Amino acid sequence: GIQGVSNPLSMVNPNDIESFTVLKDASATAIYGSRASNGVIIITTKKGAKNQKPKVAYNGSVSASVLTNRVSVMSASELQNYALELGIKEKTLSKFGSYDTDWQDEIYRLGISTDHNINLTGGTKHMPYRVSLGYTDQNGTIKTSSMQRGTVAVNLSPSFLDDHLSFNLNAKGMYIYNRYADGGVVGSALDLDPTQPVYDESLTGFGGYYQRTSPGSYNDSDPTWDFTNNTQSTANPVSTLELKNDRAHSGSFVGNLEADYKIHGFEDLRLHANFGADYSYGKQTTSISPYSFSNHYYGWEGYTEKMKYNLLFNAYAQYYKDFNENHHFDIMAGYEWQHFYNEGSTDGWGLYRPTSQKVDADGNSLANTQYNRSTNTWKSESYLVSFFGRLNYTALNRYMLTATVRGDGSSRFAPKHRWGVFPSVALGWKIKEESFLKDVYWLSDLKLRLGYGITGQQDINQGDYPYLANYVENQAHAYYPAVTDAEGNPYITYRPAAYNELLTWEKTTTYNAGLDFGFLRSRITGSIDYYYRLTNDLINVVDIPAGTNFKNRVVSNIGTLYNQGVELTLNAVAIDTKTLKWDIGVNLAWNENKITSLTAADDDNYYVATGGISSGTGNNIQAHKVGHAASSFYVYETTTEKVDANGNPTFQIGSGNYYFVDRNGDGQITADDRYIYHSPAPDVTMGITSKWLFYGFDLSFSLRASIGNYVYNDVLANNLQWVENVYSDQNGGYHGLLRECYNLRWNDGFVADGEWYLSDRFVENASFLRCDNITLGYTFDRPKIKARIYATVQNPFVITKYSGLDPEVSGGIDNNIYPRSMTSILGVSLQF
Repeated sequence: GIQGVSNPLSMVNPNDIESFTVLKDASATAIYGSRASNGVIIITTKKGAKNQKPKVAYNGSVSASVLTNRVSVMSASELQNYALELGIKEKTLSKFGSYDTDWQDEIYRLGISTDHNINLTGGTKHMPYRVSLGYTDQNGTIKTSSMQRGTVAVNLSPSFLDDHLSFNLNAKGMYIYNRYADGGVVGSALDLDPTQPVYDESLTGFGGYYQRTSPGSYNDSDPTWDFTNNTQSTANPVSTLELKNDRAHSGSFVGNLEADYKIHGFEDLRLHANFGADYSYGKQTTSISPYSFSNHYYGWEGYTEKMKYNLLFNAYAQYYKDFNENHHFDIMAGYEWQHFYNEGSTDGWGLYRPTSQKVDADGNSLANTQYNRSTNTWKSESYLVSFFGRLNYTALNRYMLTATVRGDGSSRFAPKHRWGVFPSVALGWKIKEESFLKDVYWLSDLKLRLGYGITGQQDINQGDYPYLANYVENQAHAYYPAVTDAEGNPYITYRPAAYNELLTWEKTTTYNAGLDFGFLRSRITGSIDYYYRLTNDLINVVDIPAGTNFKNRVVSNIGTLYNQGVELTLNAVAIDTKTLKWDIGVNLAWNENKITSLTAADDDNYYVATGGISSGTGNNIQAHKVGHAASSFYVYETTTEKVDANGNPTFQIGSGNYYFVDRNGDGQITADDRYIYHSPAPDVTMGITSKWLFYGFDLSFSLRASIGNYVYNDVLANNLQWVENVYSDQNGGYHGLLRECYNLRWNDGFVADGEWYLSDRFVENASFLRCDNITLGYTFDRPKIKARIYATVQNPFVITKYSGLDPEVSGGIDNNIYPRSMTSILGVSLQF
């Protein structure tokens, strides 16, 4: 990623993309080494063509994004009536205002965006070329959020010496300016009192914005606002947005130069070399006004900047030889070197607010002065070095063999564990070419594929030196007070960091078998694949016994797991006439994953905790455990019965109507009573695409389904205790706006008490059917111009029983209350 850019793929202009190719089987991915452990996506960008007259093309669109789903909350009158029902005392009721503010309306908006792209394509006999420019101006659905992006891409493909020597030069540049909205306003808009105004000019200490400062209850001596405490109240979300400027400037360059030479007089041998560079820089600056309550009565000014580059060089020799029409050989051997480098710095300081009562030792006001300045710098680098070879052999145009071997060395491992060897082999049989099927007219294609391969993984996510003993700077305030520098500041102390010199490659062995088929002159085509993928020496961060290292958690090789599954793809040309064509595609995938061993302990009850949640402090809701899927939910069984179906006793959750089950029967509820309950990974995924062409019109849509995936509703669990506190606070306490959806869902006697957040009631089936897009277009072709106009709707609907805002949650823990938007697009494409 790039500092200031949430998705590094933002650098790629979609209008520059020619095609996507997805490689999944063991043999196809093995030649790419460690970067291919999860598969390979090859993005091929557009190029010019030889002997082509210059052509100019323009693509532009305007889009509007709107939120179609929000958290249901009470209006001002509903809240006041509900407070009366609860019996809230009169002195609290008197604090209600006379407004009816929908705080969600105050922070959300219709996001209008535009996109423009222009390119020039052509070529002479020896110099195809393409140049493109793009500009995007995008406004988010939260006020103040926006993004402007400019891109440029150049491709030159010259050839010399009767095409024996050819080059391919690609250069892509991107600049992005982002203005970020504070994500905390989404929750604030649900918590704040709807009877209060957005602005209150009398509150000069908050810049004229309304702000409640009491942390939860009023009394007669409370001031209108107080500088020194009351920092727990909900910040006015409009104030947070308008008094905070969080912006980033980011740039990126990706380029590569390829050279390919067919040796004169020995054209079967080719030499190929490629040098590539990926450079990016980003600086994110955050300014918070001293009047903003969101920073607890103080301002802030600071920045983070990062620079990184990735240099790559590879070279290989490739020999092609057809001994006769029945035997074809293709042999390749090569070397690859890659260098990753990162450096960055941070600097920031607080600002006292102008009306602050803070003074220095001499009684001088500290308003607008800096305090608590914090700076940091860092650098890091790693290397990958590889040797590889591949053999392709085809016999009789129907029997195929591919064998590869690759040796990878990573600087992220200690010298003794630095190298890994990863082989693969694949067999193919074009059954359709056999004599007994060659004349079967209704069968267009039939091919059997078998594969085996090993890939390595070294993306540790724990820095570039996890094996190396080193010292790191202590946290703030961990100083040595006895000795100070010339300015009287205590010296910073350092401490040893945790490390693991035994860390080595995570290795994935894949077996796959596939069958490609086609019928009726390829009107119907498809494939079916089975794979079994075993991963050894899993890399993860685990808890370790106290005193065995310099930290209680360290990155380690922790065990093994397997994935197995079946994938089916079908494509059909259902109708193909001069005036009407209908294409339809369907894909279906089933996957099972299970951990088979954890090397840290032989105990069957041992697990690796993961999946942090909001409730409590440092709690996890998921576990890696032998015999179960990775990141399965690890929770207490909850029931409304005093004895469960197996006769195990239960224990009441607070004073409510629900009970935790004592699964081990020891007469108490402890962590040993938790159990594995479902997984965030779906059992089955499906996709459907369809496209109609009728004269110049085209209509298409795509649907996607996920079946059997479960989600922990962290938003619900985290807010339940707060709602319960409102129920119980009858003595003048007032906690702001009640979220209606929580109250109505949980008014059946579930009490937030003890470890309520570990209940399996919060783990919900999140299966869904989503429509990704619907597009309607019209194309007309004239001698001097070709044009297409179209309208697209993205994310128009989703069907699910999940009670949260969105069932599609990465990792299975839903702590997001910012719903996805529906986007409508109008666009035009012109070619001259």
